[in-house]
Amino acid sequence: MRYVPHYCIEESDWLGIWELTKLDNRHWRKFLSEVGGKEFFVVHDPDHPFVFRGPNTLLSMPDNLCAIFVPSSSERDNPIHLAARLIATRLAYPSNTRCILLTKPNDERDWSSFYYDFSGFFDVGERKLRDFIHEKGEMGRSQKVPENIHFEAVKKFDDAIRITRLARKLSRIEKMDSRVDSKVIPYGSELIYLKGMKYYARNRMSWNGSSISISNARKNNLKKSFSHFGELHLISSYNLDRGVPYPKGESDVGFIVPTKADIHDIDNEKLVHATAFCGLAIIESNDAEKFDMIIEKSKSISARYKSAISKNLLS
Repeated sequence: MRYVPHYCIEESDWLGIWELTKLDNRHWRKFLSEVGGKEFFVVHDPDHPFVFRGPNTLLSMPDNLCAIFVPSSSERDNPIHLAARLIATRLAYPSNTRCILLTKPNDERDWSSFYYDFSGFFDVGERKLRDFIHEKGEMGRSQKVPENIHFEAVKKFDDAIRITRLARKLSRIEKMDSRVDSKVIPYGSELIYLKGMKYYARNRMSWNGSSISISNARKNNLKKSFSHFGELHLISSYNLDRGVPYPKGESDVGFIVPTKADIHDIDNEKLVHATAFCGLAIIESNDAEKFDMIIEKSKSISARYKSAISKNLLS
């Protein structure tokens, strides 16, 4: 099927184009570029330094930033993954970013649980989409992210980075083994709920009151593994209400422990920063006493973080 301008396409033809773009997204990108017109600067697959998986496309013009989401196959299987991607985007991007969900016409998947979390909710090919993205300042059904929510996310990122550096320093000074002994930190599982959806998370458990994720990935799969556990930490830490990620009470920084990756494999700026923005510090230790010491030090760091938040809320 060749590409034709969106205004010439009958609604019944869009499903065929959707199926085609699973194999070749040139048509999909061209469609979004046409929707944006000459007024918008279009960025496909934007790479945010703090986000593993963000929107598929950004449409930007002065005082108007639209983030386009197209559900992936894993998000269609379990929409909780879409919730994680939306939470990360809303925490990392400007508070007035308008997130728009595009779905198939007559989609068999029920996306109604997200109806009030996206600014716009459109079928592919809806002509209303073009009108909506040109309406500056129109947040639709969602709301702007309050300043204190962004402040909390930045502070937690800062704490996770500090703890990661502390753990790395201890592992080098005291020559701790970078491999995890499963007898020391037992593997476990956890059931996570969000907006009526659930996910059974393996290799994730509580250790002395802190959330621990065990990654068995090797070098080539570290990003995928850390992204997965980062998303799990986000959906276990936040609720979504009108598109705003509200913290589920007080949550400290969690930890991710790589079992099969060398310390040099983790020395990647994007990997460390995106993991920290999810609220996870990277720990490279199989020594229970040292691990508990890191947790205690992290709690003192988190206490300062909570004090700073309180001052921010009172100011």
